[in-house]
Amino acid sequence: MRITYLIARYGSGAMSNQPHVELIAAWQAMGIEVSVLTLAAGGDPPGTSWVNGVRVQRLPVSSTLVDRALKPLGQLAFHYRYFLTLLPRYALALPQHQPDLIHVEGAYPHGLLAALAAPRLPLALTLQGADVMSEPDYDYGYGRFANVRRMLRWVFGRARLVRGDSEQIRDLAVRLGCDPAKAVAVPYNITWSSYLTTGTDVATFRAACRQEIAARHGLDPAAPLVLSLGRLHPFKGVEYLVRAAPAILAAAPRAQIVIAGPSRETPRFGDYGAYLLRLAEELGVAAAVHCIGPVPHEQTQRYFAATDVMVIPSVVEAFNRVLIEAAAVGTPAVVTATTGAADYAGRAECALVVAPQSAPAIADSVARLLQDEALQWRMQERALAFAQEFRPERIAAQLAELYQPIGR
Repeated sequence: MRITYLIARYGSGAMSNQPHVELIAAWQAMGIEVSVLTLAAGGDPPGTSWVNGVRVQRLPVSSTLVDRALKPLGQLAFHYRYFLTLLPRYALALPQHQPDLIHVEGAYPHGLLAALAAPRLPLALTLQGADVMSEPDYDYGYGRFANVRRMLRWVFGRARLVRGDSEQIRDLAVRLGCDPAKAVAVPYNITWSSYLTTGTDVATFRAACRQEIAARHGLDPAAPLVLSLGRLHPFKGVEYLVRAAPAILAAAPRAQIVIAGPSRETPRFGDYGAYLLRLAEELGVAAAVHCIGPVPHEQTQRYFAATDVMVIPSVVEAFNRVLIEAAAVGTPAVVTATTGAADYAGRAECALVVAPQSAPAIADSVARLLQDEALQWRMQERALAFAQEFRPERIAAQLAELYQPIGR
């Protein structure tokens, strides 16, 4: 079987690239041929090259005067400025890969582009969240546009398979017009490096990480550490963790709340990281709230292991790998019910699932975990076992089984 993996970013400049690299490697180990079609971005030039034994073709998106002239029209008509420049390039490139099936990351815009550009090739869509969600109050989701919702209905009809990475996102696709018979829930994998090496003593590793991270950021290694890690965008709901901080500190006065991740700007909130810092000042908790900026992916495991409680306070999110990566080193989580990964972690009893947009619910659950060491220990054991379900080879096998009958 030959699969073309269509993804907007694929290369050294993409922080979230490694799970895709390892999924593809797992397919190759199964004897599946894979090529990648992506965009030239982040310093990677247009053209074809071999990356980790995979043929990768990068398409230019804004290389000519015509491209630049078409961007405003693409933004106006499709809410994606490269739509009109990419459509003919996909039409030329996709048949050259000669795939039995196209795996597309995102129903919109790239799923629609692939469906229009290569109508005879079987299409399997992986929903990313932003492609189908509608959260206008948080400046998030293509689904908030009526014309995109109409186009999504069409591309769902064109696809052979529509994969949500959680039950929630699969069900949203059905509500938007996807045939339930072709909608499935298969989670994203995490990376092999997220797991502890064989023979690692979990308690020793976590203690060493706590000392390291505390020293790096001037924290108290003996005080509770609560962590949120991810993009600082309004839909991630980190403001509700900040709003929960007074109640968390009332229950655990020495608690330290660390917020990690690159800040984003949106029309409604401006710079979201700056917004969170102002909110912490207004609530009188700035001394306990530490915004530390982005953390390189190769270091995130040590931050997760240093942490007593992960908080994933998203207003809405298709999946959230961070919860799974934290579980892989035994860290329990507090996660909102509208985060897709909560479907899995709640059943495994390695996370406390709370209502979204509720600072009191977050505060109560964080305080419960910080005050109940026995509960923390039970959830740590469950988390370590739970995370094994998300290894790249397991997810690759699930997808391959679904793809074999629908490839040409």
